[in-house]
Amino acid sequence: MTTSYCILGFLIILLTTASSQRITSISRQFLVDLNDEVTLPCNVENSNTDYGVVWKRGDEVLFTDGSPMDEMQTHYRLIEEGNNHSLYIRNVEAYDEANYTCMISDPSATIQVIHRILVHSPPSASIIPHEKTIYPRYGEDVILTCSATGNPIPNIKWRFRNGAMPLSASQDLSRGLLKLPNVDESYAGTYECVATNKYNKQAHAAISVKPVSDDDTIGKCFVVYLLLVVMDVVGLSVKPVVFTDRTYIPTKQGESLNISCRYNGSPPPEAQWTLNEKSVDNNKHIVITSKFDNNYTTTILSLENVTPDEFGDYKCSASNGLGSDFKSVHVNDKPGRPYLESFDNTSLSWTVESALPIDQYRVYYRRAGEDKFIDFKTFASTKNDQAGNVWSRVEKLDFLKSGSEYELQVKAQNKQGLGSFALDYKKIHIPSQDNEIKGAESVCKFSNGQYELAWVVDRSQNIHFRLTYYNFPPVNAWTGVAFGYSMGSGLDAILVKVINGRVTVTDEYVQGYGPAFPDRIGDVQMQNAVFQNGILRVTFIRPIVGSEQVVDKSLAGCTPWQFITAPGAIHDQFGHTGKHSRRPTTQMVCLDQCRV
Repeated sequence: MTTSYCILGFLIILLTTASSQRITSISRQFLVDLNDEVTLPCNVENSNTDYGVVWKRGDEVLFTDGSPMDEMQTHYRLIEEGNNHSLYIRNVEAYDEANYTCMISDPSATIQVIHRILVHSPPSASIIPHEKTIYPRYGEDVILTCSATGNPIPNIKWRFRNGAMPLSASQDLSRGLLKLPNVDESYAGTYECVATNKYNKQAHAAISVKPVSDDDTIGKCFVVYLLLVVMDVVGLSVKPVVFTDRTYIPTKQGESLNISCRYNGSPPPEAQWTLNEKSVDNNKHIVITSKFDNNYTTTILSLENVTPDEFGDYKCSASNGLGSDFKSVHVNDKPGRPYLESFDNTSLSWTVESALPIDQYRVYYRRAGEDKFIDFKTFASTKNDQAGNVWSRVEKLDFLKSGSEYELQVKAQNKQGLGSFALDYKKIHIPSQDNEIKGAESVCKFSNGQYELAWVVDRSQNIHFRLTYYNFPPVNAWTGVAFGYSMGSGLDAILVKVINGRVTVTDEYVQGYGPAFPDRIGDVQMQNAVFQNGILRVTFIRPIVGSEQVVDKSLAGCTPWQFITAPGAIHDQFGHTGKHSRRPTTQMVCLDQCRV
């Protein structure tokens, strides 16, 4: 009986200890300005050594029992003084907007307080085109785009500073668009974009529109005269040049789509659209608009409820008195042209676009020098191949004879039939059995379905990278990979930037939460880059050990890598980068597993 009382007394003491431990801080919501600091309170009464204090951001554990989960990060700091277990956050960024939980690590009870951080970034606004004044011709359609940033996301509206907005003007506020159709003198004036957030903070941007009449004889004659004089002196006559970001657009019957091209030239060229060599004009089904931006005119052909009669080759042509140029965009419900690549001569990878599900692929092969592709091997598609309208696959070439040279082509097939060959075949030398390298097994890779980085180390201690990004933003943006634990401790970064359609690869370094800066000695060499149809492909090389000891991280052994899976914005034509839109994914990478 005495023993039972002792056990009961022990249990009462134990339960009293656990239940008496509590958090007295109450849940709060904090509105914090960008780059400011904040302290989240957590006062714990009757602390004991049995159960510690845990801080979490969402589901991510930041601190447990006073120790950080990431020893290298300096963004978060735990303040422990007596019963106080507060979380301090410095240089608050947009990523920090989340729920933060302070809890007792008692599995038998829920003792916690949850705080909410809302990050306030004042709104900013800019207008595309970036010019202060534009001069559209009478009868042209003008599209102005207001781009607004801030947190919370600001609302956009357009104003006409010269009075009431023209009656035929239309706004698409969800996209920040102001459309001015068939402009004439009545549209002349200044248009203002206003971005307002829920705290009534505002940002403004403005652009002047001055339509030019072809019948303005005096002005026209003077401009032509001046242009002729200048062209005669410095030779500024320029034949048209046409650009397009896409050569194939996958679609299916009943969908709507936009086809666009950019052109410039002097004198200003005239643009024309054709479908399968027949002229295309505005009608109830097709709308053609244009806008001027950065010395280029963009013409956009919009199709509503596409029919099979509208599949084919759309040609965008521009001509002036000095010549002409054109680009073609193929629109179809069959698969497009594959993009072929081989990383190691033992496998073939391809990427193809299709709006309808791919059923199978045909890999055609012939010995080098033969005339026709006759033999092929069929591979059924899988659900893992698909990322939206983009389908990707890698297959080993173990069905080909070793020690021989082959030329390979690929076609994809959906329910509408076989698509086209790639623009060019891929020539591959299959290694002989006695000197065959590890092949695909030696290539390491990280992928989340949209961002994919593969790498392999050669015998000269250089790392060969291949970065593929599907559905990369069409506007100026950046991605890449970085090396190190965190921005606070310093990151050695390889940044891949797309600026006005041009791809660059730079060797940079970032310390703290400021911008990245190029290394004084760049150790990264870009080999090849393609940005087409929304797919970014880049190959580049860097040594395992860089030239600058301070800013270049040694990648020998096992080191933390940061995979930048969400693109960041580029602020200007000089390539100055904004912050990534989502925190990179960190993994430990051991290069010894990735050697040929």
